[in-house]
Amino acid sequence: MLALQSPELPRRIDALWFRAEAEAVNVPDVERRWWDRRDGDVLFHLPEIPAEVTVVDLSMLLCDGQRCWDARDGVGLYLEDNHLSVAGWGRSGG
Repeated sequence: MLALQSPELPRRIDALWFRAEAEAVNVPDVERRWWDRRDGDVLFHLPEIPAEVTVVDLSMLLCDGQRCWDARDGVGLYLEDNHLSVAGWGRSGG
């Protein structure tokens, strides 16, 4: 299995959480469009991966069509800026 990198947070996770409203259950992260451009080189080379390798694109689990998310449904998906929390990793099936 090859897990592609999860979208990076634009700033420290505590800054994102403090910026969000106290009652917010969904905390936005970066725009999906930004992440797709940032990850473009990796996506370009995906056809070179052998067919027997399962590729898990974490952005498909952490982003919708518009945004990537730091928290969904009141659950934090990141432990810190670049690493998923247990809940975030659980979304990947990992």
